[in-house]
Amino acid sequence: MSHDRSDRVGRYDLVSPLRPCKDEIVAKFEKILMTGGFILGEEGRLLEQEVAEACGVGYAAGVSSGSSALRLALAAAGIKPGDEVITTPFTFDATMESIILQGAIPVFVDIKSDDLNIDPAKVAEAVTDKTAAIMPVPIFGAPCDMHAIDEVAEAHGLTTIMDMAQAFGTLFDGRPMGSYARMSTLSFYPTKNLPGIGDGGMVVCRNEEDAERIKALRSHKAVEIDGHLH
Repeated sequence: MSHDRSDRVGRYDLVSPLRPCKDEIVAKFEKILMTGGFILGEEGRLLEQEVAEACGVGYAAGVSSGSSALRLALAAAGIKPGDEVITTPFTFDATMESIILQGAIPVFVDIKSDDLNIDPAKVAEAVTDKTAAIMPVPIFGAPCDMHAIDEVAEAHGLTTIMDMAQAFGTLFDGRPMGSYARMSTLSFYPTKNLPGIGDGGMVVCRNEEDAERIKALRSHKAVEIDGHLH
């Protein structure tokens, strides 16, 4: 039996959501085009400020992609080769790739059946003397149990870095997801819930020092972290 392909539902429709705000986008694009501030300009600074506020933190640093955001957050946190980072296997490849590219070791623990997010009880069981960080991923916008994850992190002196590419706007216990981890990363890939026209990413930070490190690293400047130059 043949099927009429015209009846198929497309996987992504990236155009229809833009139609109501097309004129506003074109006007803003023209303004940026004529100022020449294509990279890290004033509009980028304002976006960092607005996204940080929306995520419940004071600081943010825009980067080239969500993948870059993950790698730079790990670097800024001092994650080094041989460190273990506990995370979920139920995520996009970039989560684990960022850990591997940093020279660290991803340690996978299972997810809960009710929200498909990392199971805090299994996180606690997976901690070893090599564990340096926990990387939760609020999948499909469903919030992770950050109270339980924070308890594990605090008990063992671990850093929490959240891959929040699918959870901009998500709340947990009345707070934005981005306000819980030391750093949280965003992707502006066109299919994300905070999409861009092209690619981009951001690291939102609870403290200014981390944000300044990210900004230095994104510009290829040497940064000293835990006595080592990066």
